[in-house]
Amino acid sequence: MDWIHLSSHFFHSWTNTLIEQFKSIMTKVKGTAIITTRDYVKREYPTRYTQWLASLPADSRILLEGVIDSSSWYDIEKAYIIPSQKVIDLFFDGNMEKGSKEMGVNSAAHALKGVYKAFLILSTPQFLMTKASKIFTTYFEPTEIVLSEKGRKHLAVRILKFPMINEIVEYRIAGWMNKALEMASCKELVFERRASLAKGDEFTEFAFEWK
Repeated sequence: MDWIHLSSHFFHSWTNTLIEQFKSIMTKVKGTAIITTRDYVKREYPTRYTQWLASLPADSRILLEGVIDSSSWYDIEKAYIIPSQKVIDLFFDGNMEKGSKEMGVNSAAHALKGVYKAFLILSTPQFLMTKASKIFTTYFEPTEIVLSEKGRKHLAVRILKFPMINEIVEYRIAGWMNKALEMASCKELVFERRASLAKGDEFTEFAFEWK
C-alpha cells in the first residue's frame, strides 16, 4: 500500500511539474489585442464579417462572438493567430506578410489618435520605440522586447523572448511599429526583418531607417 501511495504521489508531482513547464512556454494574449482583430474586420470588411466568423474553428468563433475582457489573458493560438490567418486567407489571398503588416498598420492608425498624436510629434523615434517595446510586453505574455540599436536616422527592435511566436505575429508587430514611426514624422521609412524566432533564429529583429 505504501508503494502504491508513493507511486501515486510521484505521478501527481511529475504531472504537475509537466503542466507548469508547459504553461511556461505557452504565450497568452491580452483581450485588448484580440479586440483589434475583430474591430479590423468589422471596420474594413463589414459585409464579410459574418463570413470571417464562420471560417473560424468553433472555439475561436465562440470566443470572438462573445464578450472579450480587454484585461484578461487568452490562448494566443485560438484567440489571435488563427483569426489573423483567416483574415489573410479571405482578404489577402493568403499573402501572409502583406496581410499581417496591414493589420498591424491599421491597429496603430486607430490606436494612436487624438491625444496620442501630440505624443508622437513630441517624442523622438527612438523614445517612441522604447515605449512601444514595453507596451507590447503587456499585450503578450511571456515576452521580452528591447531597442537593440539606435542612431539619428535608424533603429532596431529585438524580440528576445516570445514562445509560440510565428511570422503572422512578427509582421503584425512590425506593421504596427512601422505605422507608429510614420505617424512620428519619419519620412521615406524602410523596414527590414533581419532575424526571426519563427524561422529558427535566436531572436527576431526589425530594422527601420528613414530620411
